[in-house]
Amino acid sequence: MIISKVVSALPSIVVTNAEIAPICGSDEIFLEQKAGISTRHFLSPTENETWLALQACQGLLDHIRASDIGLCIWVGQVRKQTVPHASALLHASLELPQNCICLDLGLACSGYVHALAVADAMMRAAVIDSAMVVTCDPYSRILDMTDRNTAPLFGDAATATLLRASGTGIILGRSDLGTDGKGAKYLECSAGGRLHMDGKGIFNFALRQVPTSVRRCLSENSASIEEIDYFIFHQANAFMLKHLCKIMAIDESKCPIRMRNVANTVSSSIPLVLEQLKLENGNRLILSGFGAGLSWGTIYGRYEGGTER
Repeated sequence: MIISKVVSALPSIVVTNAEIAPICGSDEIFLEQKAGISTRHFLSPTENETWLALQACQGLLDHIRASDIGLCIWVGQVRKQTVPHASALLHASLELPQNCICLDLGLACSGYVHALAVADAMMRAAVIDSAMVVTCDPYSRILDMTDRNTAPLFGDAATATLLRASGTGIILGRSDLGTDGKGAKYLECSAGGRLHMDGKGIFNFALRQVPTSVRRCLSENSASIEEIDYFIFHQANAFMLKHLCKIMAIDESKCPIRMRNVANTVSSSIPLVLEQLKLENGNRLILSGFGAGLSWGTIYGRYEGGTER
């Protein structure tokens, strides 16, 4: 299976550090220099997750006919409308064919990688040529704006990824997926409530589990860490990513960061990086997401195509 194209969409409201820091009791300099965040986008009261996802999907349909999509996977946990499933709403709005399989994955920061693995299996089983993975998790809907541990760190975004059974793009290999439900308390939100995050718990989990997952994934794909050109980690915060690089002895130049103007966009963070990444033929990548669940997912890829995507 191949990642052929990624398109993103951002909501209209832009919130600066200067605006949010006084509300939540955070520090502008810390957010800018340590977390690596300057601004974030929030949905407005008249916007919702389906509308935002449709903006990304419409951009993707400039590259493929809706009638050719055989699988649509929605990745996200925060929704205004819970029934029917979000991918069914996209199906209607995009006029996808009736033989298109539509399903939702209730995962957050690890969800994109899980969706890629699920799509690969389903495309093989059902002989599907083209699929779409859509991410949208508007955490602004569940943030307590006075909570310094969450409010300034998250932003809203949506992405749509076109997957094909053949062609040029990022050819995906084997993945490493897992869950540690005993750590659920570190990142949770009850129905109708607000997000609670134990930042230290999540930080320790990531630094412990992500390197292990990456090593297992590399082994499964007969690759070494030195052979990887880009490590695309979930964009939790710049401080955490730099620590991951240090622990794994990765040159920071191999770890792109795109969160300064969008913050942590949950399931959309990895595809947002992919959208802007300039790849050369033969480049090798590791995509690794981690977060709520607790859960993690790492997948290997190799770019085959032109000099850039």
